[in-house]
Amino acid sequence: MRLLHLALLTLLCTCVHAQIPYLQLSPFTTTEEQMQKLITKTLDGPDSGDYSNAGMYALRSDNLQSAVNCFDPAIEEDESPSCWEHLFRAKALAKLGKTAEAMLGAEKCLELATKSDSEYGMTEGKALLDSLRE
Repeated sequence: MRLLHLALLTLLCTCVHAQIPYLQLSPFTTTEEQMQKLITKTLDGPDSGDYSNAGMYALRSDNLQSAVNCFDPAIEEDESPSCWEHLFRAKALAKLGKTAEAMLGAEKCLELATKSDSEYGMTEGKALLDSLRE
């Protein structure tokens, strides 16, 4: 019987953990501890990752101005923004016809990609810059 209880408890913890993975909870965390972490995260407000995710969703949905509005605080609040945040913000700006701003973003993407040795960032940033210069 104890083995069955242990198996059910492990399954329950695994299911709870799978539903809120961004909290990085241990399967041995109590429900009370899990809820307190979730409440604290919610009350603390969105972080740069939340804004980035919202920006990506908006960009993929062709809600371009919303994407820019989400990437701005993502970049601002991130202690070390990555090249991709600048890249996707620049892509949204380019689609909005804001070429000068898009070029600045693509250049920043290239700068950060070079510093971090991101082949993806360098390739995509250069491609965006080239297309904007045409």
